[in-house]
Amino acid sequence: MITMSLINTLSDRRTDGLEYKALLFLTAVLLSIPLQAQTLSGHELGATAEVARQPLQELIQRKRAKGQIYVTIPQARVYGEGSGYRPYCSPQIRAINASHKTVEEMLAGIRYKGPNGKYVGSTITRFFRVKVGKQETHYFYSTINADNCHGLTGELEIVRCVYENGVDCTEDVRAVAYGAVPMEIVQKNNGSK
Repeated sequence: MITMSLINTLSDRRTDGLEYKALLFLTAVLLSIPLQAQTLSGHELGATAEVARQPLQELIQRKRAKGQIYVTIPQARVYGEGSGYRPYCSPQIRAINASHKTVEEMLAGIRYKGPNGKYVGSTITRFFRVKVGKQETHYFYSTINADNCHGLTGELEIVRCVYENGVDCTEDVRAVAYGAVPMEIVQKNNGSK
């Protein structure tokens, strides 16, 4: 409304050069205000969006989307049957990287319990450079003091886990409760769940 009256004033009466320039300037300023407001509020992030002023590489490393790292024992085999020696169970341990960063190193300790609840063995294994979407398997190298693999359970303790960017990944590891030896994760150093 104000801008229309200013335009009418400019066209209806004769004004001197200075007054004319002032009115023209005022009209231009008033016409640009709605355009600026529309530009700010029309931004896809909104008028009050706060844009980070840090290098993208730093934001990606710090505010990465997390995923999980699964540790499972999908198979376990009995060795030594019929050889005159006491048979023993040997598990296959697998790490699956479903996170969004390569796992540089993960040390996983596993304590095995027999069907009676008593410990029958333990092992520690090191997974190295497990890429995103990949898995690493350690085949049948540890021995468990059990005649067969049935009824065994495992307690997984993550001793160390580091992504390739140096960020700790211990909290991202999950024990899988399915497979030949179901596992559950325990807290580091104190043995409690």
